[in-house]
Amino acid sequence: MTPICFSIDVLEYYMREPRYDIFYNGIIGKIGLPVESDLSSLPEDDKIHLDVFGTARNAAEDRLIVTYLIYLSRLTPKHQLYWASKMITGVFKVHPEFKRFSNKGKPAEKLSVFEAILLEMDTINNLSIAAYNKIFFREVPKIDFLSRKLTLLIRPTHQEYYGFVLTLDKLLSENIDHAFFDEVFRKDEEGKQRGTIAMLEGWLKTKFASEPPDLDNRIIQPLKRIRKERQYPAHKIQEDEYNRQYFEKHKTLIFDSYFALAYLRNAFSVLPGCAEIEINPFLREAKIYGFI
Repeated sequence: MTPICFSIDVLEYYMREPRYDIFYNGIIGKIGLPVESDLSSLPEDDKIHLDVFGTARNAAEDRLIVTYLIYLSRLTPKHQLYWASKMITGVFKVHPEFKRFSNKGKPAEKLSVFEAILLEMDTINNLSIAAYNKIFFREVPKIDFLSRKLTLLIRPTHQEYYGFVLTLDKLLSENIDHAFFDEVFRKDEEGKQRGTIAMLEGWLKTKFASEPPDLDNRIIQPLKRIRKERQYPAHKIQEDEYNRQYFEKHKTLIFDSYFALAYLRNAFSVLPGCAEIEINPFLREAKIYGFI
């Protein structure tokens, strides 16, 4: 079968409509309807399933969506017309993981960076429980969090990019559990409450004083950059804008986040009690796709 290509904003309608159950990890995805939901308010011609779609790029490095005609043929006429309006012709390169999945459902060779972030967070919590009998992150979202919150930008706009930055900061720095840290790390020299990044910074310096100094550069500085980026729109009123630079800024932040978590997981793994905690082979061997 030959895949058909579409602009990535074909997903926008389904992502913004909460009555659809959409999964998208930045590489492959599917669209359906929630099993246990009241769909009486959804018109019949909007009740659709798309079994699989994937990611591709063209010569201009635009992110695109691909799927097969057999799956599109199962959509209602209304949605077939919608997808046809987003069709793109020309030469494009399909993501290798979509090729593998389409070839009789072969198992993944690597993780998407978005999946890796959630898996790293879950692993850090497991290590934290083994070492201290308490969690590090207050919450690790389920995999469906990827589809609407932690995924590719559909449009490179100011509003969409800074919405993503807000989500990323809440997922990482704001999600660190204050209760993980002993009292000595929670307050500064004047007795004032520290933020979670400052708590983590103090904890790392104390627990890993003999380790290479790049723990600060690898873990703390990326978190600080995300926090600083989040604060930027809070200090000014700016109209929305379309700028392709937001694609690259988004990519930089997401990979900085992944590497920070990977280094933090490595730090946790040498703590007493953590030797027996199994690390997922994809994380241990850094089998993460760099192509988004």
